[in-house]
Amino acid sequence: MATAAMVVVADSDSVICSLLSGWEFRSLPAEPLVLDMPALSTLERLTMEAYEDPKLRMPFPLPQTAMGQDPFQAFKKFYRVFPHFSRVEL
Repeated sequence: MATAAMVVVADSDSVICSLLSGWEFRSLPAEPLVLDMPALSTLERLTMEAYEDPKLRMPFPLPQTAMGQDPFQAFKKFYRVFPHFSRVEL
């Protein structure tokens, strides 16, 4: 699955440029946004969702993500787009 959004405006359009400059998911070709999700088990994901400070609840440290980011920060930033997989039997 892939999701993309693109806004192309002239550099002279200061209204739109100022609105987009504060957007946390803004990405420029020179500085692309890195979507680096940690590999979590179901229990780890549920713990991350349930507690204000999940580091205190984890009995072991989580490894850094594939691109070297802190897994807790990466999960917090991209929580809304974090994939959920479940088994469904019909």
